[in-house]
Amino acid sequence: MTRSTRRIARSPWRDVRIAGVLTLSVAGALAPPTANAHASVTQAEPGRRAVLKASPRQISVSFSEPIEPAYSTLTLTDAAGHEPPHGKATVPQEDPKRLVLPIDSLGPGRYTVKYRALSMDGHAVTGEYGFSVGPER
Repeated sequence: MTRSTRRIARSPWRDVRIAGVLTLSVAGALAPPTANAHASVTQAEPGRRAVLKASPRQISVSFSEPIEPAYSTLTLTDAAGHEPPHGKATVPQEDPKRLVLPIDSLGPGRYTVKYRALSMDGHAVTGEYGFSVGPER
């Protein structure tokens, strides 16, 4: 009894396709991760829509990555659009992700914080939020 063996024809491109898939898989696994995210606000004090019983001593906005001190600003305005007395906004040397604005005592009312921060990757982040001092209205 003889046994007939049948050989299945192999595509000449099969090995090339396998090598291509393996090469792309290895290249994808070894590629460094890309950083698509830009700086974003991680914390603000006082917080958005906060109602404080007393005036804060400073306004502080923290970001997800270090910011450029020379190109970052923080402003505070009252309900009439006036800036109450305050110091200069700075980025503390010990915390390059934070922008701080020292302020004098605030009277009762609503206030708006506006920020613009330039992250080290060159992208600017801007925004604003409000808070109140005194009894909730």
